[in-house]
Amino acid sequence: MKQIDFLFVLLAINEKKSFIANFIYNFFVPAFFCQRFLNLKKLIFMNNTTNLIWHLLHEEPHNFAQNELYHAKISNQNICFGKNTKGFFASLDKCPHLGVKLSKGTLSFEGDIVCALHQYCYDTKTGKETKSRKTADLILFDTELREDGLYIAIPEKKEEKKDEFSY
Repeated sequence: MKQIDFLFVLLAINEKKSFIANFIYNFFVPAFFCQRFLNLKKLIFMNNTTNLIWHLLHEEPHNFAQNELYHAKISNQNICFGKNTKGFFASLDKCPHLGVKLSKGTLSFEGDIVCALHQYCYDTKTGKETKSRKTADLILFDTELREDGLYIAIPEKKEEKKDEFSY
């Protein structure tokens, strides 16, 4: 069992091999192990950070229409954000299922993000898939409405030391 976990960690860490990881995820690995792999990838992403940095997302958030999705690029990350009945929300602009841009999707009547490709629905407060399908949780970011605009907290990534074998 530990050898399988080690394989999943290697696949999750090595972003350049994400095609291989997705291939294994979609075709060869049973659903139980797929969920473990995706949860490990999320855990590694969140633990590979030092602290949160607040970025100004928009100076006039009152101009955003409710139940619309928007795209922004902050700190080299694509962000999907919007406003629903629960308030403002922000997440990675990447569906945990197959990596499609969530900003191309829609918001449901309940205020959940609906992926444009396979209609996976993600709760904007918890990141969980609302129809209990097997997929990882959506990575969400904290948002804060201040006097001078809408802010988003992006984790600052640690600098990774590269050795002569890294590419």
